Amino acid sequence: MTYTVSLSSTHSKRRKTHHNQLITTDAMTNNTRLLFDNLSTELLHIIFKHLRDVDPRTLADARQLSRRLEAVIRPIYFETIRLNENIVDPLAETYFPGYLEDLYLFTRHVETRSNLDAQNTKRVLDRVQRLCSLRWRYVGNRSFINSSFAFSTPSNILSPYHLKIDRTKIYVEDLPLQDIYTGSYNNYAQDIPASNLVSLKMQSPTLAETVESLKQFLVRAQGTRTISYNGRGQGTSFSFRGNERLPPFEEILLRSYDWNHDADEVQRHWNFSQLRKLTLIDVPLYHFLTSVPFAELSDLETLHCEDFSTHTPDRREDATRDLHRLVQGIKALCTITITCHTNLFPIDAFLRHTDSLQALSFRDYVGFGDETKQYPTMQIQDLNQLSTTLAYLNFLELGMDATVCDPNLFLQALCNFPRLTKLVLHTHTAWRAHDEVKDNTDRDYDAALRTLSVLTQNKRGKPWQSVVINVGGWKPVVVRRLSQAWQEKNARGIYAERCFDAKRDEDTGSYVLGEIPATDNTSV
Repeated sequence: MTYTVSLSSTHSKRRKTHHNQLITTDAMTNNTRLLFDNLSTELLHIIFKHLRDVDPRTLADARQLSRRLEAVIRPIYFETIRLNENIVDPLAETYFPGYLEDLYLFTRHVETRSNLDAQNTKRVLDRVQRLCSLRWRYVGNRSFINSSFAFSTPSNILSPYHLKIDRTKIYVEDLPLQDIYTGSYNNYAQDIPASNLVSLKMQSPTLAETVESLKQFLVRAQGTRTISYNGRGQGTSFSFRGNERLPPFEEILLRSYDWNHDADEVQRHWNFSQLRKLTLIDVPLYHFLTSVPFAELSDLETLHCEDFSTHTPDRREDATRDLHRLVQGIKALCTITITCHTNLFPIDAFLRHTDSLQALSFRDYVGFGDETKQYPTMQIQDLNQLSTTLAYLNFLELGMDATVCDPNLFLQALCNFPRLTKLVLHTHTAWRAHDEVKDNTDRDYDAALRTLSVLTQNKRGKPWQSVVINVGGWKPVVVRRLSQAWQEKNARGIYAERCFDAKRDEDTGSYVLGEIPATDNTSV
């Protein structure tokens, strides 16, 4: 559901004037040609590389403006290519010879998938003059592929020239560990050249019987810089022997990994010396923080920690204190996303990153799933201090319990961040389970509208681009409250869990307030 609301910020832009709409296409084309003719080739490269990233279709159209622009744009357009059935089809050589000639000459980075024919894919890649990287994504199930169709893997589509001369970097995505790889290390070594692997991202979940083969493969693939691991929680972790040592990862994502390594094991088998991005989701945070030397994490740029696992819930307070010490000791964080006991995490750790912090998500374990529980809300004076200190912050996520603070003062403090343009605010529902429903009043929508009004009317610095108001612990797939009173309200269309999203119209400065639907996963 979408509501259009007449809320205008103080940063409204003037509407486009009528005469701008009367400029003819021919005049625009001529002006564009004159503009580009006066620019150096080096500057045109910069402009069109940026255009490629934001609007590839317009980049293709710009090739038609002049021969000079065609010569500049063509290598940029073909630099990265995503293969499909039409490109690898042998008939493409007959019907689109010019396209393939440009691909062979200019392409440096290729994206492909497992369900493209291996022989045809290799035929195309063999003619690429210099292949710098291959991004391979697993699609579908290998079991349905018969001898008439060769399953595509990095090993059977890349030539020795790519691997040894070009030193093509390999990025693997959605690697299945519960299907075709059932515990044999040879499968990894056969399908993925370990010497060229730089990134490995797996499908979830990782089965316990595949962990050993995965570990052996990673020990061999010492050039790997990114690992994304999805596990099943307790019992799913690496077991090391002898002098096995993992690569010096630059980016680690561990989800439901049972971190049971002690400090000695970490020192001998893990290598955090190059780590820049660390994400730990449902990993025993206390065990991790007490086994890894903080000095090896001092160069982190991104830190994401959320532990709702059942491993050590009694050590969450200790984990919060250790997490605070870690954030204090890191040199310059750009992104912080943490869930902890917020009342045990002083804001001085955030102030340590004044010159670098751009995104902050700071949430408490309590959450908003029970409207009767008070949420530990940041003190307004702390919020004011952050707003005057974190000059580069552009994204903020946190919770506000209107029963423990002055909501107007809290919202006004949020408006003082000079560069803050994106906000995710978590709140309680305005309803209580046993409130009587007397009319059709939408309490949570009205509260969201009042919140948006305060935010838009008091914003300083850059205007809001996006404001999300998450009510009652809403999630995209939500389990509704199960009490009898709430079930009765749900039957009448009243829900505790809702999410409102306000976007700014750049032309008018007004905001459109929409409601994001959720998939109801409640079973009673």
